[in-house]
Amino acid sequence: MVLLHIALQDGFRNNTVLMRLNGKRIYRKNNLKTRTQIGLADSVELETDEGPASLEVSLPQERIVGSIAFVLKSVTYIGVSIIEGEVQFKVQNVPFGYL
Repeated sequence: MVLLHIALQDGFRNNTVLMRLNGKRIYRKNNLKTRTQIGLADSVELETDEGPASLEVSLPQERIVGSIAFVLKSVTYIGVSIIEGEVQFKVQNVPFGYL
C-alpha cells in the first residue's frame, strides 16, 4: 500500500466536485471553494495499491472533466486546479506548501 494525497487547489468557486481513482468514486463534495489566501479548497488522503493508476476529476454542473494516469511507487501528492475551464494536475513526491 502507498499513500496518495490529492489537494484541490486553485479555481474552485462553489462547485460540486467528483473524483474517481481507477474508476471508483473516492470523493464528492458540493459548494467547494478555494480559500484564496492559501490556494486550497480541500484535500483527500488515502492508502491504495502500488502500480498504474488513473485519477478523474469532474465538475458535473460545468461539464468539466479531466484525468491523469500515473504510477504509484511511493507517497504521491497530486494538486488539482481549474484554470480557464480546464482541469490541470501537478504530480510530485513532496508535500505542497500551504501557509
